[in-house]
Amino acid sequence: MLPMLKENTSQLIGFLKQTTRYFRDVLLMHGLLLFIIIPLLSNGTKLLFQLADIPSFTLELFYPFIFQHPFITFSLIMILLSVVVLIYFEFTFLLLSLYFICKFQV
Repeated sequence: MLPMLKENTSQLIGFLKQTTRYFRDVLLMHGLLLFIIIPLLSNGTKLLFQLADIPSFTLELFYPFIFQHPFITFSLIMILLSVVVLIYFEFTFLLLSLYFICKFQV
């Protein structure tokens, strides 16, 4: 068990040494998403709720909200789709970074 742990630890250290080339790109991507795009989407959602005069979104208001505010509903759906696409893009970016790290390591 101990030799396997030492081998895995040495492989991890070797892998982390190879990641320095991609560390800047990954941090830039996370920073862009965490500090710029997510706050913009959050503030956009708050603005849409203020435009519709809705203090909080509950299930009791769900069906009347859909039919009384179709533009706001469409905008919220677009924000939701944006978040899903951003999550997919970030995950894909991280997987591609990992792929190229492993590819150049061999």
